[in-house]
Formats: sequence, structure tokens, C-alpha cells
Amino acid sequence: MASSSFSFFQILSATTTLLLLLEAHQASSCFSAIFSFGDSLQDTGNAAHMFVNSALSNPPYGTTYFHKATGAKTFVVPGNLPIGCIPAWLGQYRSDKPSDYDRNGCLIWMNNFSEYHNNHLQTELDRLKGQFPNVNIAYADYLNSGIRMFSNQAQFGITVPFIACCGGNGYPCNATGPVCPNPLNHASWEGFHPTEATYHAISDGIIRGPYAIPFLSQKC
Repeated sequence: MASSSFSFFQILSATTTLLLLLEAHQASSCFSAIFSFGDSLQDTGNAAHMFVNSALSNPPYGTTYFHKATGAKTFVVPGNLPIGCIPAWLGQYRSDKPSDYDRNGCLIWMNNFSEYHNNHLQTELDRLKGQFPNVNIAYADYLNSGIRMFSNQAQFGITVPFIACCGGNGYPCNATGPVCPNPLNHASWEGFHPTEATYHAISDGIIRGPYAIPFLSQKC
């Protein structure tokens, strides 16, 4: 019978481990191994099995898919990004009303939708924490950490927040598509997915604050 709540497997399949970014922040941790489950935002091979005969079917996608339980007991589950700041949606839902946008140029109603999703996700995570007391489950606030970046673009080197680095102007983002000269000053890679610069800014908020998850910065 279908259920209105997330299953534990569904939560795990949406899980990413920001521990992968600890090395970029020159920090050590108490974790001897890192596993990542997710979609195209943090792919470890799952997407290659979901999108056959597409760009995601080609290497390196699919090269690290585990095919078995990992035994992990510490999980970082990300909330949704500020989707109102994504170039593809800004183009599709362009509005002539200035009141539809926040001071950063993002669509308010779409970011409100991300917040709605994240509130329900956190409720479900709280339920899972009670159901699995021996598992450490933390919520990663991608939404507010992302909004922090869009509100302080210069701090993170972002000068082109709403134009894709790869593709655009009728060209696809593929092996022959155009690529911007400096991806590090773009917030979006191909209109949907963040660039490395955006991930760095978000991880900074999650690891160092102001939305820090304490165990991510613990040292042994």
C-alpha cells in the first residue's frame, strides 16, 4: 500500500555526504570511509541506471555504484536548493512583476516551495531518528546556505549568478557545447546544476557555519 511518508530507503537515496568536501576545507574528520547516495546532484552511479542511453549513461557516471548495503550509520541528508535562483526556472517562469522576486533576483514562490519541501523532510527525519536511535542523521540546510551565497556573491567570487556556464543560447551542454572561460565565477553549470563554486559556498555554510552540522568539523 502506498504511504504518504518517505521510506528509509527513499531518504537514503536522497542522501549526500558533505564529508566529501572536508578535504577542500582542509579539515580532518573522524570518519574512515565516505559513501554517497543521490541523484544527478551527487551521483555515485545511480543516475546511470535511471537514465539509459543518455549523457548520464557514459563514464564517469556509474563507476562507483555500490550495488549493496554499505553499513553506514551516519548520514547527512540535504534539503532542496533555492530553486528560485536556478537559471532554467528563472527563464521558464519569468515574471513581469518585480514583487515576484527577492532582492537577489530569485523567484520568491519557488524558494518558498523549496522551504515547504524541506520542512516536511525535516519532519520525516525526526521520525526516522526516533525509529533508528543508533543511526546518526543530520539535516543539511542547502536552502539557506545557498541563499547566503546569492546574498553575498562577491564573498564567494560569483559574478554571473543566473547564466549557465555550459551551453546556452540554443546550444546544449555536451562534449561539443560551448563552455564559459571561468566556471568559478558562475553559480550554475548548465542551467540546473550548481558549479563547483556554488558547492564550495554551500559546503562552507554547512561545515563552518552559520548552518553548521557539528560532527562535520570534529577532529580526531
